[in-house]
Amino acid sequence: MRILIPDIWAELTYTHEIASGLRNQGHDVRVASEEFWEGPGDRDCLLWLWPEGFFRHQLGGRLGLLTQKRCDAFFKVWEAWCEKALVVGVMHNFMPRWVQGNAGRLWITLHRRVVQESHGLAHLGQFSMDRWRQRFDVPQENKTKNLQINHGLFETVKAFQQAHQIVPLRRAKRKRVFVPGDLRTDSEVNMLVGAVERTRGEGIEWVIAGGDTFAARRKKNHWRLKQLGEQHNVQCYQRRLTAFELVAEIVASDALAVPRTRGLNSGIPFLAKTFERPVAMPDCGNMTEHAREVGGVLFEPETSGSDFAKATLSALFDSPNTATPPTPDWADLGQRLSAFFNSFR
Repeated sequence: MRILIPDIWAELTYTHEIASGLRNQGHDVRVASEEFWEGPGDRDCLLWLWPEGFFRHQLGGRLGLLTQKRCDAFFKVWEAWCEKALVVGVMHNFMPRWVQGNAGRLWITLHRRVVQESHGLAHLGQFSMDRWRQRFDVPQENKTKNLQINHGLFETVKAFQQAHQIVPLRRAKRKRVFVPGDLRTDSEVNMLVGAVERTRGEGIEWVIAGGDTFAARRKKNHWRLKQLGEQHNVQCYQRRLTAFELVAEIVASDALAVPRTRGLNSGIPFLAKTFERPVAMPDCGNMTEHAREVGGVLFEPETSGSDFAKATLSALFDSPNTATPPTPDWADLGQRLSAFFNSFR
């Protein structure tokens, strides 16, 4: 089967993990957003992961630049794909990454229609399976097929670490918490700032990715994170990390933390399990189920940061149970996805 995957970011992402699993099954897989716009051609399947990925080569991270003209052009090509090829999505988010202003309204409309019109959807948890119709206003007569699969570990990230011989480099004897991922909302920044304040005096060091292309340009949060990073026990990058920086910070950490006050999924818990690190993660969406798989410490995602701080300290000092069930590898996940694709024939 000839499969196209529009990508949202480049290397070391879930996109390339899922592509490797499908190639393992003998599929011809291309990862490129610009090729979507050429139409289906001789492609048999379109596998989308994030709707924003369709526009990566046009917008990059500047999602606020989506226009009605771009949307109209997208749906013209989208309809051609739906008519000629199998269209399947992986349900990563219930909301688009940009929800502000007119561009936000366009993203919400696009996100909803892409879900409603796909022939099949793969879900990363039972919560998603149970809620997707309600969340996207899908009528019962809709015949979309559904598959529940595991998230999978980050095998390409582990291979990158081994290939580049990245080892832990520590500058202090304090316990170290790494907070990867974008801070997308005011409430997430509030929670993180509150957690840092509540753990002051516990002898830990916070390393925070912080800034992103979606929300960190807001002046208030930019300066709040800059001020946070000036504290002696906090480092805040305020930008997207390079692949080398990401892996180096993971291996140097004692625990990871997921800075989410709401959400459906996160790859951070699976990064933590890939590198055998404990992780503090929010009790919401599919992540409640994922905590059992990765041995995560759950917290109530409220903006004061109180429970986030407690869970992070527990992950650091209480030696959470690491006897977790094995996560299927991408060869197995690729086989299950391949069987799902074949069920449409």
